[in-house]
Amino acid sequence: NFVKGSVFDIPFPDDHFRTVVLGEFIEHCKYEAAVRAVKECRRVLVPRGNLVLSFPVDGTPREDRVWFDDGSTDGFAESADVTEHHQTFWSERMLWNLSQEVNMPIVERQLLVYTWINPLCGWGMVLRKDEWREPY
Repeated sequence: NFVKGSVFDIPFPDDHFRTVVLGEFIEHCKYEAAVRAVKECRRVLVPRGNLVLSFPVDGTPREDRVWFDDGSTDGFAESADVTEHHQTFWSERMLWNLSQEVNMPIVERQLLVYTWINPLCGWGMVLRKDEWREPY
């Protein structure tokens, strides 16, 4: 079954999934939007559930990526917070801050190599909903 929804308002109850995958998304978000999305993913995870993230390490400005992004939205509703193009380069500090802000420690990290068009690198990362780290 397919369920239509938004990562900002996932149409499932609290503590519903053991694993949620948020692939190739946060690089399209401003920091605040990524925090909102990850918090919503955390909500639907069971205690000790895992959130799997993947994202390219791509600090290339939009104007230098015109070969990939032709400027059309093809039905994608752009907003100031989430765009079709990569708008955020996620530094080590930003990833750590995100982990702390959503109260989900990074428990695993893996370098990814994308070779479908040209060699790029990215990260695969697992954050865990940890019931012993609930905010006070």
